[in-house]
Amino acid sequence: VIAEARSRGMPVITYDSDDPESQRQSYVGTNNTFFGEQIGKVLDQLRPLGGKYVVISDSTPNIKEREGGIITALPEQWELVEVKEILGNSSYGIEVMRQYAETIPDLEAFVVTYSGPMKEEEAWVQLASDFPEITLVCGGDGTV
Repeated sequence: VIAEARSRGMPVITYDSDDPESQRQSYVGTNNTFFGEQIGKVLDQLRPLGGKYVVISDSTPNIKEREGGIITALPEQWELVEVKEILGNSSYGIEVMRQYAETIPDLEAFVVTYSGPMKEEEAWVQLASDFPEITLVCGGDGTV
């Protein structure tokens, strides 16, 4: 799409998720690695003793960068159980989180790389209510 637009003389600027190998002229967005590092630091401040955590993620380049920042920022007392890609399916994300919460008794945290699951507002609130011992950290805009 970008190449086609450029071949017609149209300027192209990517935003939110970059495509640096394309013919885009500029990118406007977040430094997602830095954003991920900050998410990891917040989790570590909330739960400084560490523990097991699951990252709920997606496959887009910006989210993968964010995911990498989270993982590298957390110190060694944190144990990554799994990175689970939910491929934009918010209700599936809530379902997966519930399954982890029910099957991993010492799970300390879910780190969600974008706001998708929060858009399932009732299910998100219910998950938090059902598992108050699990910290939920979300790296998204939180719009519902």
